[in-house]
Amino acid sequence: MRPFKSLLIYKFDEPVTLTAEQLQEALAQFPLRDCGQDELETYGWLPAFSQGENLVEEMNQSLFIRLGMEIKKLPRKAIQTAVEKRAREHNIDILNRARYKELEEIITNEFISKVAPEQDSICAYIDLEKGWLVVDAASEKKASLVTAVLRKSLGSLPVVGYAPQVELPIVMTDWVRSDSINEKFGLLDEIEMKELNKDEGGTARYKGIPSDSKEIETNLNEGWSVTKVRLSYEDIITFTLGDDFIPKRIRYLDQFQEKLESSEDQNAVAQSNAYLLADTVRTLMVDLFNECHGR
Repeated sequence: MRPFKSLLIYKFDEPVTLTAEQLQEALAQFPLRDCGQDELETYGWLPAFSQGENLVEEMNQSLFIRLGMEIKKLPRKAIQTAVEKRAREHNIDILNRARYKELEEIITNEFISKVAPEQDSICAYIDLEKGWLVVDAASEKKASLVTAVLRKSLGSLPVVGYAPQVELPIVMTDWVRSDSINEKFGLLDEIEMKELNKDEGGTARYKGIPSDSKEIETNLNEGWSVTKVRLSYEDIITFTLGDDFIPKRIRYLDQFQEKLESSEDQNAVAQSNAYLLADTVRTLMVDLFNECHGR
């Protein structure tokens, strides 16, 4: 299992009674299949751990899954060139927008049959203890690939976004202004600020500059808002938090790495990683939610 780089969380709006066996049976109906000659993309389930065989792996009251995809990445510039070349050869007026789109569609379909697909995957898990769906995605657009196929597999997916109902720039500005959060979180020297009180306000990014520096203090006094900060959590991980409440660019520190099982059995390592991840995410996201909501 790949380490999660981002944490986008949905909360089930009713208790989760799903078992690993039930989920395995549901996902088995939609395995990843090869991308057909005339298809641009396909989506389906892969073994949860790349070293294993099960579509679902249960660890620490969590059901780990992995959405696979085969996507043909079309070379846009090459298609544009082919359109222009064929227009010249057949004397087609591509200044006419409708004619251009028609020719572009023909050329694109020809490319689709020739381009080899690339395979990728997105890891996720259902936390049965918290009633969460946790997706390794930095945006709702990417996470929606998982939720769409999971909804299709299960028949329904009653989830809502998990985030405090607060203005996060106000909260993060307060952190920077006071140069502290609490004993669990550390404010690192990477900050983004914006002039949200102006229609076309500026953006300032600071890296390697303390939050109590003169430059940052001046912007705060002039009404700038903090829109992104780099944080540490209990010496376990560091991450970047923006106003979407999605921890991104997660880095696992030595204290986390030391707890991982050291073994030549890669599946055992993946299981250890999954167990620790579920534990860490539970405490991190609850503490982060409460801190933001309390502010």
